[in-house]
Amino acid sequence: MALLWPDLPPASAQTNLRQIVYQLRKTIPTVASHDSDDRIPFLLSEQQTVGVNPLARYFVDAIAFDVLDAFVHRHEHASVAGCPLCRSRLEEAVALYR
Repeated sequence: MALLWPDLPPASAQTNLRQIVYQLRKTIPTVASHDSDDRIPFLLSEQQTVGVNPLARYFVDAIAFDVLDAFVHRHEHASVAGCPLCRSRLEEAVALYR
């Protein structure tokens, strides 16, 4: 709360956080779990913590971009332009960027 509302009293910041978590839960009520299509809550919250459910299936484009970029940098090839596998990964990365 102090990071989001450093100038507010704790009670006001807590009220703001509670309202935002409520709105997020309404916007993203449930998602599929990693190991099945069962619907589970995306957000988990308790008195002092709020976080993403570790069992939730979700996609973060920035992480996918980093994975594709790391693959190209680690893959052995004479040139990136001449490597169809790396070109494909870079095309995927560009599509994510757009």
